[in-house]
Amino acid sequence: MKPQPSGGFEWVQAAGGPALVCSALRPYADHLFTTRAWALGSRAQARDEDWAPVAAALGAEARLARLHQVHGAAVVVRRSGDAARSAGEPLPDADILISDDPSLALAIQTADCVPLLIADRVTGAVAAAHAGWRGLAAGVPGLTVAALARELGSAPADLIAAMGPSISAERYEVGQDVRTRFLAAGFSAEEISRWFRAGARPGHWLFDGGRSAYDQLEAAGLPAGSIHLCGLCTATYPDLFCSYRRDGKGAGRIAADTRHPAENKERDRNHGNFVVLGNDAVRHLMKHERAEEEDAGHQSQAPQPRFRNTQVEGFVLGNERESDQAKNKKPTRMKEDRYPVDPANLDSLAAHRGPVPQRQYSARRPSSSFGSVR
Repeated sequence: MKPQPSGGFEWVQAAGGPALVCSALRPYADHLFTTRAWALGSRAQARDEDWAPVAAALGAEARLARLHQVHGAAVVVRRSGDAARSAGEPLPDADILISDDPSLALAIQTADCVPLLIADRVTGAVAAAHAGWRGLAAGVPGLTVAALARELGSAPADLIAAMGPSISAERYEVGQDVRTRFLAAGFSAEEISRWFRAGARPGHWLFDGGRSAYDQLEAAGLPAGSIHLCGLCTATYPDLFCSYRRDGKGAGRIAADTRHPAENKERDRNHGNFVVLGNDAVRHLMKHERAEEEDAGHQSQAPQPRFRNTQVEGFVLGNERESDQAKNKKPTRMKEDRYPVDPANLDSLAAHRGPVPQRQYSARRPSSSFGSVR
């Protein structure tokens, strides 16, 4: 039995194996966090073919953007219309990848570090970032938000962030040098006290990377309700996740993969009624159908939504029963071109927001040695 994630995450089954998705992020960006069962998780040195199932899960078999991760905070921007990377070209040295290209899927890999995915609910821009303790000390979460604002016109308040499995503080004891690095970076005493607890050995600390990433995203302007943390520890579940701290140099990797949503319109049309629906949308459709049945005078004992066991690109997403709490919940705002179905079934869900003007946003702690844009 799989452990239950927090933060609105749920398990799905993809062709490559079990994976996690964040229900709040799903309406705005296709994405997933893989597990050890995927080919990528079977060995420390991944082969190119190990990435094929990751790309295929988001329908981007030939267009997967990756990085040579170096535990820094450099940014790579992939804009729509940019030339594709040529075969044999080395991956760029960086740990943050952002894009507005709907034909491109972004991917990073981790084995204890925090895998961070971000989507802009208005512009559709997406980001994938790798944040180990060095990256967190360098401010990777805030620099990712700043890069989206500066390069692709995102507003922090419009962003949704999802952080997949990473090592928990209870399993991650670090030396004084790590805590000193955060102090030198200018984080406050209050932040340091939240992220570091005294370890069992003198001069050692239990570091909470997930909490550090969460706080840095909030400091960068994301509303607390738009930041979602999976809460599952990579070191605790050896059958599910890869962990460098647990397995050493032989550890495999898990991937965090996301994609700009604009391409979904054509793919949804190709798949008929197989569309990606967040839980709020499913509940809304159930509620709408129940009202139609009541009007027709034949209310059923167990009404079923039209999109049952929705399947998209290898995922099977089960529908939830409408809870009492959900009955009065305001439907999630989504872009109407994500769902090529009868608008009468989506009424208030089909709110469309116009483009956001370019605005400048600076990371709280810019660093001269990190954060270069390529």
